[in-house]
Amino acid sequence: MCDVNMLQEQQAADILNVPYRYFIKLLNDNQIPFQEVKTHRYVHMSDLLLFKNKRDAERKKLLDKMTQDFWGYDDNNNSSVI
Repeated sequence: MCDVNMLQEQQAADILNVPYRYFIKLLNDNQIPFQEVKTHRYVHMSDLLLFKNKRDAERKKLLDKMTQDFWGYDDNNNSSVI
């Protein structure tokens, strides 16, 4: 595969900082598009970054909500509890 924007499975897993087997599960669950060439699967860098950005945004939203619920702060660090 000579397209520099295509990543092998292990390379993509490393970028996401997830175990290889978990990354394979993401592919099998069709959460990230891929191309199959013979026995190998390749992921386009832009598809991987779209997935990563979406995942990171969801994590941030959840962590912000957890922080707000625990400490009583809103997104602007204004205390809702006096």
